[in-house]
Amino acid sequence: MAPIVGANTSYVPLSETLYDGGTEASVLYKYWQSQTSIDSQGQEVPFEQGESYTQMDLEFNIKYGLTDNLQVGAGVLLRSNSSTTFVNGEEFSSTTTGVKSGLIQLKYALPKQNKWRLALEANYISNFITNTTNDESGDTEIVLGDDGNSTSAGLSGTYFFESMNLISGRVHYRNPSSSLSSEIVSELEGVIVWSKVSLLAGVENVTSLNQDPYSNDPETKPSINSGNTLLYNSINRSWTAPYIGLNFVLNKYWRLETRAQSRINAVSSDLGTAFTVMLAKRKSESKALDQKYSAFKEYSVEANVIKLTKSKSSVIIDAGLREGLEKGSKIDFYHFDYLGGNELIASGYIVKLGATKSMVKITKRYSKKRVEDGTLARGGLIRE
Repeated sequence: MAPIVGANTSYVPLSETLYDGGTEASVLYKYWQSQTSIDSQGQEVPFEQGESYTQMDLEFNIKYGLTDNLQVGAGVLLRSNSSTTFVNGEEFSSTTTGVKSGLIQLKYALPKQNKWRLALEANYISNFITNTTNDESGDTEIVLGDDGNSTSAGLSGTYFFESMNLISGRVHYRNPSSSLSSEIVSELEGVIVWSKVSLLAGVENVTSLNQDPYSNDPETKPSINSGNTLLYNSINRSWTAPYIGLNFVLNKYWRLETRAQSRINAVSSDLGTAFTVMLAKRKSESKALDQKYSAFKEYSVEANVIKLTKSKSSVIIDAGLREGLEKGSKIDFYHFDYLGGNELIASGYIVKLGATKSMVKITKRYSKKRVEDGTLARGGLIRE
């Protein structure tokens, strides 16, 4: 993948931070459907016919680059839970909606090492809810989630292949609240990246450190009105959840992320499926990179390679007469990566010209890196 410098990409690696002064604002919608519950002993507690539990989250986040390596973020989570259960043949349904929590994030990206990029991360979640036990209150309204504040900290990392495909992941130690056991949260995903789309597949895992004081006598733990689910008030919860995702570039700043996830293995939690859609606007340009290249070359046209000929000696770019190019115009090709790379790898001349597309014959190569689909093409040289 080779988007233009400062432009949006379809995928942001887990260890990547915004440049100094960069911003990202996003809204995320997640729909969760429980299929069955698994108790703290690993035994299934199946739903009866007609029973259900759903969770809908709406999350707003904003991130800001304090420096080229340090990013801060904040967010707020709105949630709606719905439960339907039967007791002695009688149906009980309940829905609760409200503002559940606020989030503060810090991420510091370490210097790139060869093809690796690592980052230190810390998260703090302040829950705005306070749950009462069933012994303390006769409330029939189900809870929004676990109360108490949550903290986590750990490391994220990304390995970049020459093709700009990548593997990204993170490992965190998390203390979810005073009423839940501490746990290790991990995530690993592989990503295939094209110029406008990225395809990813990964797995999320939560492993309990088995510190819950009710581990040996779960029946004595005070219960809350969580409805027809074991997602909350767990005892040494754990789960494994693989997922797939498809991300899209909408324009220079906007991207759309979609994900489907299935929780296939759990203890003291639910099995089920989740679908997520996120819309984000990201503006992040390297000031140092802009300054570096403004001293060398400036162009009036930026485009991308959209097709290679069979011989790979000529390529098609998505710019033409409309952008002011002419037959015989020189085109330079650059390799761009997420970490500030902006390397001139080849150049050529336009041999066929259309309104929105041009064929460029490559006449000189400056690097072993290949010109391929998505490679950045620059023309209309203003200053060298």
